[in-house]
Amino acid sequence: MVGGLVFPVDRGAGYAPAGELDVSPRETTSTGRVALRVDALVGFYSDARHAARSAQRVMKNVNRVGGQFERAGAESIVWLTPPPHAVRDIVQTCIGG
Repeated sequence: MVGGLVFPVDRGAGYAPAGELDVSPRETTSTGRVALRVDALVGFYSDARHAARSAQRVMKNVNRVGGQFERAGAESIVWLTPPPHAVRDIVQTCIGG
């Protein structure tokens, strides 16, 4: 995976997560070319209630870029490209969803 932890610039916004993880798993072919790229952002909230209160605003932003949104307890996952089932399973397992 390529990516890392990011702390939002405006943490005072009521919908902002405590942190985000930029997830960009990649598979390469034997020639080194990228065969698959899936981009996702995982938002980590202080608790499930905060994540639930933020969901509508996050979904509105996700819909503007044509992504997919799902919640898993105190985390929200934004898929910027549709993930293969195996990648979705890995990300959900990593965040405990």
